[in-house]
Amino acid sequence: MPNTNNVAILSAIADPGDVCALSPIRHRRRSSIVTAALALAVDGYDAVALRVVADRAGVATGTVYQYFSSKDDLLMACFHRWIVTSELAFHHEMALVADPAARLHRVVHRMTESLCAAGAFADAVSRAYLCADQAANANAERARDALSRVFADIDNSDGTPRSPRDVSSLFADCWVMNVLSVVHGRVTVEELHRRLTRTASVLMVSTAAASESARRGG
Repeated sequence: MPNTNNVAILSAIADPGDVCALSPIRHRRRSSIVTAALALAVDGYDAVALRVVADRAGVATGTVYQYFSSKDDLLMACFHRWIVTSELAFHHEMALVADPAARLHRVVHRMTESLCAAGAFADAVSRAYLCADQAANANAERARDALSRVFADIDNSDGTPRSPRDVSSLFADCWVMNVLSVVHGRVTVEELHRRLTRTASVLMVSTAAASESARRGG
């Protein structure tokens, strides 16, 4: 897993606007809770007990609930931090790849390899992402938006910028579901990469074709 503990960088880049709007003390407290949960999540979903998270963060259990409504809500904040940290780690490497398709294939491979290498963590955050209820929806959407940004080359494969919530958000959901297949031993990382590469290629072609059709129609 990438280093997710550099709170100074993450506070400036990763946190959503409403989180950054917290007072400095509350912001640090929230960050420490997420950091504690991340450390526990490497041992799997069941390891993230909110009481244990609170003890590790040095706060009361009730304080954890002031920031997160449930375990899944907290795990979505963990997943969001992991995604943004991964994006930062891969940014310079991906910036050297000019072709959108090649860049997308490479980032899919790196993200998949990185998450699947931490199998118990991958299972925990994937389960929370796919099963998030309304109470955890805000943090789940933040994670989805972050993944959509990582996979945004699907949406601008023809050079036309579009909303990151177009096709890339659908690919993000597909990616998370397929990561679980690896974690549960149904497919290998290599098989998953081939599957996702084919899916991404089809989506990029379809998106470019739809854009061209819309331009001609206009």
